[in-house]
Amino acid sequence: EIKNLLQGGALVPGKGSEEKRRVTCGDIAVLVRSNRQAEAFQEILARANIPAIMSSRKTVFTTKECRDLMLVSMAVASPSDIGLLRTAMSCKWFGLDGRGLYEQVQDEKSMEAWMSRFHDYHRLWQEKGFLSMMNTLFAQESVFQTLAGTSLAERQISNLMHLVELVQDAESRENLAIAHTLQYLSSMMEGAESSEHAELRLESDELAVKVVTMHAVKGLEYPIVFCPYLWYRSARLQKEENCISYHDEQGQLVTDLGSPHFREKRRQALSEELAEEVRLLYVALTRAACRCYVFWADVAKTRFTASSRESALSWVLSLADCEDVSGQTERIAELCDNEMAELRKIPPLAPAGVWHESETGEAAPLQCRTFSRVSLPGEWLMTSYSALAGQGHTSAGGAEPQVLTPEKEASPRVLDLPFGAGFGNVVHGLLEDLPFSLLAEGAGYEEEVAAQCRRYGVAADTRQLMLLLQAVTRSLLGRESEEKSFCLAELGEKDVLKEMPFYFHLRDGSTERINTLLGFSEVVQPIQERRLQGYLTGFVDLICRVGGKYYIMDYKSNYLGDRFADYSADNLVAAMRDHNYGLQYWIYTLILHRFLRNTLAAYEYEQDFGGVFYLFARGMSPEQPGNGLYYDRPQLAVLDELHTCLGAG
Repeated sequence: EIKNLLQGGALVPGKGSEEKRRVTCGDIAVLVRSNRQAEAFQEILARANIPAIMSSRKTVFTTKECRDLMLVSMAVASPSDIGLLRTAMSCKWFGLDGRGLYEQVQDEKSMEAWMSRFHDYHRLWQEKGFLSMMNTLFAQESVFQTLAGTSLAERQISNLMHLVELVQDAESRENLAIAHTLQYLSSMMEGAESSEHAELRLESDELAVKVVTMHAVKGLEYPIVFCPYLWYRSARLQKEENCISYHDEQGQLVTDLGSPHFREKRRQALSEELAEEVRLLYVALTRAACRCYVFWADVAKTRFTASSRESALSWVLSLADCEDVSGQTERIAELCDNEMAELRKIPPLAPAGVWHESETGEAAPLQCRTFSRVSLPGEWLMTSYSALAGQGHTSAGGAEPQVLTPEKEASPRVLDLPFGAGFGNVVHGLLEDLPFSLLAEGAGYEEEVAAQCRRYGVAADTRQLMLLLQAVTRSLLGRESEEKSFCLAELGEKDVLKEMPFYFHLRDGSTERINTLLGFSEVVQPIQERRLQGYLTGFVDLICRVGGKYYIMDYKSNYLGDRFADYSADNLVAAMRDHNYGLQYWIYTLILHRFLRNTLAAYEYEQDFGGVFYLFARGMSPEQPGNGLYYDRPQLAVLDELHTCLGAG
């Protein structure tokens, strides 16, 4: 209809009292109920080559351009995170459709080039700031050229430039680092409703169709107005069973949380809601100076939408009493029976799809297809130790039933604490967030314990949990062949690196070769044969430096039994193999070995690497050194072979 108005020579009053002129896009407004509807109308009008703007009070921080800027900035801030990079690549900035993105992600050389460029942008951000980095990215990635081919190019580019200017201003004013710049942008997005930074006005906005929310249109006037949603009414209040608000006889707002008169008061609240809908209807219908289009549809009640017969438009036109659509049409035709009004029907749309019965007239029986765990198509993948270990030929079960021998019966009991992954997350979180020296004291961090337990939904006795962490941080660690042992509580903050992330580049590796190489180990299970290509990612619980040597630590909360004797050396070996922790620490050792070799000039593995400790927390005690403790120091020659198995990346 808008096209017909623009192309059919429709006229509206000009500047003079009798002067007429042709309709332009700037003469037309579409009134909607929400910003989401406004975005949909703006998009569909732009596809029809009809310029349209969202004339609302929203700020530039609520736009799609701001969301895209955030995604790309996050990828630049963490250039080694291939997940963030792939998400950023899906933005409109780079012009990749689904197939193009898939092909880029699957191509090793292409992904290397993307990661290399984003590392360069990261370095530029550190050295010259956000604005310089973004301008370089816009130029090298041809962002503006790509956006210029989209339907809303001028608005998108304007919003981007506005956003970059605002972020750069905040970065310079507050001297923000990269992480703090991202926090600023995130906080502005969250508090965008109260932000003072509205979208910039463009000269072309005056020549575009205005898409406006009805709540923001009071006091404005347009020559031609479309009102497509006056038939709508929300069903939320009709279904509300717990809380409704209404005004009492004195006009005071009252909230009913379930009184004996709840249903009666809900009817009053619905009456007030209808009155507000009628006021909104009046505002919408009185915005047009020359012509107003009102749409009616006989819409049935749904989960979120009330029947259109309960809308304000139905109430005003007395359509609720009409038996069917034909009766509604007749009623509307009566109201339009004058030279100022016209009634037109919109042909019904064909359904998008039709369900067909089988030839026998009966519905075809449903049958669930089985899914076997195999590699998904495509070799360029981000994988992890967990994913590799999850492809083992045998799956780890629960703890084996413990045979209570006289020796075990005499062994002290371990602390009574919960089982499961949630508890493991609590233990890891406290060991990561708090200094070991504080944990060794056994008190002073009760609030942190409670917060971690709430976070993971774990019901644990605070005192018992603190005793466990005290035992872990006070227990001596070391090999029997070494005179000096140490405990976590003795480590200084400069000598520990907690939760170190890593990204290990794989180049045409093979799990079959890994199985052959590590087949001698009693704590390594063979894993399913597959080709390895892409990136291996993960986190190392703890890397520490003691006496000039570097150690890897991994915390385990596995339940192996109720007694300390259940966490002896033989049982730990069985647990390590059941969960394939052996494969894990060989990979972690290779990661640290390569890292130290690349960063320390005088590094020598035999001299500087101390080994790997697996701390089975439940079985550790200062009074029983070595209990709950698994140690190994991988051979350098095997590490070099493992490097080759993983593709020598």
